[in-house]
Amino acid sequence: MKLPSRDEVRQALEDLVAGRRSRDEVEDWAMPWVVGEADVTDMAVWRTLNKLCQADARDTPGVYLYHAVDFQFWLEEYERDVTRWAEE
Repeated sequence: MKLPSRDEVRQALEDLVAGRRSRDEVEDWAMPWVVGEADVTDMAVWRTLNKLCQADARDTPGVYLYHAVDFQFWLEEYERDVTRWAEE
């Protein structure tokens, strides 16, 4: 299975940060590539898909492990990864 594009991953992160898509939606979107037979060709995309699969993780019942500040950090980290791997 081919990974989604960098733009698609960026859009998922931006939607999560802005509240346009729920944690569940983003997690469900990312999950098939992580648990399936993905053709890993882009480490920036792969690392971020793995994070997005945890967007709905809970610390305890009803308490999320990750919050808006974490999602914003994931987006910033993704942008750094894209730049770094584009230079290699």
